[in-house]
Amino acid sequence: MLETLGAKSIAAGGITTGGEVIHEVGTIRMGKDPRDSALNAFWQAHELKNLFVADGGSFASNPD
Repeated sequence: MLETLGAKSIAAGGITTGGEVIHEVGTIRMGKDPRDSALNAFWQAHELKNLFVADGGSFASNPD
């Protein structure tokens, strides 16, 4: 599908060292209680109401 849209792969191989080609996941805990989690269910920070996480930090696993 990506090739049909004109995308070209620039990677010379597969997944390598962690963090080089993928976003790390599972590093930000979600929950209702700010005492044991950093984000609420909408990926909004408990302590900074205008801060939303926009990457995979709160995902528990990664399809890669």
